[in-house]
Amino acid sequence: MVNTRSTGSGSGQQQGQNIQGTGMPMPPPLTPEQYFQLQMQMMATLNNTVQALQQAHTQPPPPPPPQPRDRHAEFLRGHPPTFSHTSDPLQADDWLRAVERQLDIAQCDDRERVLYAAGQLRGAALDWWESHPVQDREALTWLQFRERFRSHNVPVGVMKMKQKEFLALKQVILSIIIQRFLLS
Repeated sequence: MVNTRSTGSGSGQQQGQNIQGTGMPMPPPLTPEQYFQLQMQMMATLNNTVQALQQAHTQPPPPPPPQPRDRHAEFLRGHPPTFSHTSDPLQADDWLRAVERQLDIAQCDDRERVLYAAGQLRGAALDWWESHPVQDREALTWLQFRERFRSHNVPVGVMKMKQKEFLALKQVILSIIIQRFLLS
């Protein structure tokens, strides 16, 4: 009779049936068909991985997102004048035109126009601006800001008087041109 019992602690028999040192049982051996199927799956996975890597290297990376424009810096780069107060209403109107020109160059939107122009106010003009309630200042459009600024700093009567002076000057210049033309 053959002794099938192992000698020692009995671990020799279990070691032959366990995966080395893990205590897990060995899987049954693969049939040739299963082995072939496993190789085909691994080849397909490898092929897909290679194709994905090739596509990643052949396609150019997407362009970086455009950098946001700093319109405030563009506005300030034009050295817009500040305004505090003046006794000459035309200086206030000149300030408004100069600031508006810089706002146009910086391509500011309506809200930025109000904020950046108000940022150029100093002294009494800043006090005038801050006397508006915060809700009004935040909701103010550029056209409203411009009209309020002009009505506060450039009286309508002065503008009408300056328009009349301009028209009279224009007529004098035309008269001089006509006299010179007729005398020639």
